[in-house]
Amino acid sequence: MKHRLLDLFYRLCAWFGVTGLFFFLNRRRTLHVTYHNVLPDAIFDNTPHLGMSHAASTFAAQVRVIAQCLPITVESEHAGHCRITFDDGYQNQGEVAGGILEEMGLRGVFFVPLEPLQGAGETLAVDQLLQWVSYAPAGAYTPLGVDLTLGDKAQRQAAFSRLYDAACADPSLWRKLPPALDALAPFAHLDMPDDMARLRFTPMPRDTLKSLAARGHRIACHGWDHRPLATLDDNAIAQEFARCAQLYQQHCNCDEFSYPFGGLREVDSRVVEACRRSPFSMGFLNTPQRPAWAQGEQSDFAIPRLCLPITETRPYVLKAKLSGLETFLKQAVRAR
Repeated sequence: MKHRLLDLFYRLCAWFGVTGLFFFLNRRRTLHVTYHNVLPDAIFDNTPHLGMSHAASTFAAQVRVIAQCLPITVESEHAGHCRITFDDGYQNQGEVAGGILEEMGLRGVFFVPLEPLQGAGETLAVDQLLQWVSYAPAGAYTPLGVDLTLGDKAQRQAAFSRLYDAACADPSLWRKLPPALDALAPFAHLDMPDDMARLRFTPMPRDTLKSLAARGHRIACHGWDHRPLATLDDNAIAQEFARCAQLYQQHCNCDEFSYPFGGLREVDSRVVEACRRSPFSMGFLNTPQRPAWAQGEQSDFAIPRLCLPITETRPYVLKAKLSGLETFLKQAVRAR
């Protein structure tokens, strides 16, 4: 019932011109929409690691609605336009999402971590944790003192949260946890479809990035090894940006930066200031609004992005989100 009422409410907003008014009021902004993984519907198995992922049909439906509302561009500052961006740099983005965009005559911006491009293309540590809790056999485990119970989806999601919290408290665990998990239930033996392993957990190699760039897409930096930067000390943050500044031009064709994870737990004023002092021209969050503390010189390095729900295809609801109407209403409710 709530689902239907929300759709009806936003239909009425559109019919009476309210949604259009918000598009007009926000006509001077560039809207940045962010995605992570876009996977074929046939392998979209709703396991915990897909919590930030879209099925290909949903992604295509959302892009069609975006294109109806706003011109889509790859330019960083283009008033009244929308940019479609991707974080993490896995194969599905170039193969599935990139293909869908190109079929529509569109291009996107792909933010990629640099460390996998310098080595053997290993899965990011956070995704190794997600992969393991999603596909390891049911049971009780205690990797490095973290108690986990794997059973149904809710238990597996809770297990990931415990691992994530532990690694945020002790950043050295990002390196230590994957081998500890492998010792308990080897990654090589996880019951996972081959296409899922290739598309979801294999980073795009250099040749794929070069091909995307040659076809008109933008390639940009998503950090070094994808650790939550706000959990690091000042020296480690400085080292992160120094590594990225030294190498990003080898792989990227634009000088923008997307913070790993991108939430306010993972990005603070120290991180934004480090980005501002780096060679990067802009920094992007994964929050729909810029935080109050990021003003003045920091504002270009705390640019918000909109993440559309992974199952949402209703045009009127999507338009309410894209126009800024939904954000306005939520702020009004919270302010009461």
